[in-house]
Amino acid sequence: MLDRRYQSRSRGLTTFLALFDLAWLVAFIGSGYEHGYVIGWAIVTTATIVLALADWFIPRTVLTETGIHRYLTGSRRELAWSEVGGFAAVDRLVSPVDVLLAEGGSLPLRGVPATDVAELWTFQSRAVT
Repeated sequence: MLDRRYQSRSRGLTTFLALFDLAWLVAFIGSGYEHGYVIGWAIVTTATIVLALADWFIPRTVLTETGIHRYLTGSRRELAWSEVGGFAAVDRLVSPVDVLLAEGGSLPLRGVPATDVAELWTFQSRAVT
């Protein structure tokens, strides 16, 4: 059975940090610390929560025997291997790998590192045969 999952590696960490920061903020407010500490920690907590939410909304890519499945919170895009023409490493920071469609065009594969392009080609050849 072929199955390879790609997703953000920091999802659990950012969620933990957001909950940890929120707990500290509640502790600061409840213990009566000076106003400056509470405001500073509120800014840190807000930034961490924003990062955690952004991490949860990054699409997840799953490669299976039937094709490529891209999941984003609430939506799904599926490509059969017959629709895939290949893969390309692109010089981008956010999604450095594109899937090249057989009929032309391309789609970014978020969460897939550029170092895995050779593995994607191997995966496609094993899934098609």
